[in-house]
Amino acid sequence: MKLKEENIFLNIDLKNKEEVFEFLEEKLISLNLGNKEFIESMKSRDKKASVALGNYLALPHCEYEFSKKIKKSNLIIIKLKEKLIWDGSEILFVICLISSNDEQMDILANIGISFSDDDEVLNLFNTVKDAKQIIEFIEEED
Repeated sequence: MKLKEENIFLNIDLKNKEEVFEFLEEKLISLNLGNKEFIESMKSRDKKASVALGNYLALPHCEYEFSKKIKKSNLIIIKLKEKLIWDGSEILFVICLISSNDEQMDILANIGISFSDDDEVLNLFNTVKDAKQIIEFIEEED
């Protein structure tokens, strides 16, 4: 899956996960990547098991049943302006995963490797100037 600069948002001022979901809903609809049903599935998934993964990363994604409806995989990446607390975890980056079941595990594995080192994630947060840097950070681990 090719990451797209237009799906990466830098220095977004969001204070909590509710604001993150509102932002994602707006972007998913405006970019024609999802709808309200998709957002509700992501919220439901997060209620069942938090999508705050540690290493400053939250990875909202839909429930298994809903993912069967997804035809084309994509990501929306948010670099927050400041950290927020999501279910007790400090979050600096949010990656919204839009994928079918077939691709979901591969994409999750690649993101997990990219965000596995706290120091590298903090360095990215403190130095990132444009979307290309985030793409390079994620794709260099592929």
